Amino acid sequence: MYSLPISLNQNAEGSSDSNPIVLHGTKSIDFERLLTVAYPKKSPQHDLTTVEEWSSVLKLTFKWQFDDIRDLAVEQLKQEDVASLVEQNVLARVYQMEEWLMQARVKFCLKKKCPTVKEARELGIDESTILSRTLFSIRGNTFDWDHMNEHHIHRYLAVEVRSM
Repeated sequence: MYSLPISLNQNAEGSSDSNPIVLHGTKSIDFERLLTVAYPKKSPQHDLTTVEEWSSVLKLTFKWQFDDIRDLAVEQLKQEDVASLVEQNVLARVYQMEEWLMQARVKFCLKKKCPTVKEARELGIDESTILSRTLFSIRGNTFDWDHMNEHHIHRYLAVEVRSM
């Protein structure tokens, strides 16, 4: 594709529908979703609404370092009506986004419930253990459970993460 010059009788990659540019390792639906965000029909709204759609955009923005669109995808995925806290946790770990991961952990712990069996399977053993141990540590502390806030949870999570 990037070799120059191309002779007039040569059929170069991308020169026609029969000879497209091939993006190896990229699904056409993922690329289509990325284009939907990059070139929205009605600004500033986006046609994407599901965790699957925004996750595929996130994947390509990491792959190709489209930081602005990546940040938009993360902001969309942080909305609990798009991605559950478990899904957010998993995505934040996959893409090594520590700040987002901690936010998802804190929000999960604010629910004051340990992961269900289904959630634990999605999270994996290490992450389920971190969340469960954090909640048990907080419950065992002397301060009032009803007055637990993000600062308390963050402190307990930090201890659990360091112990893993």
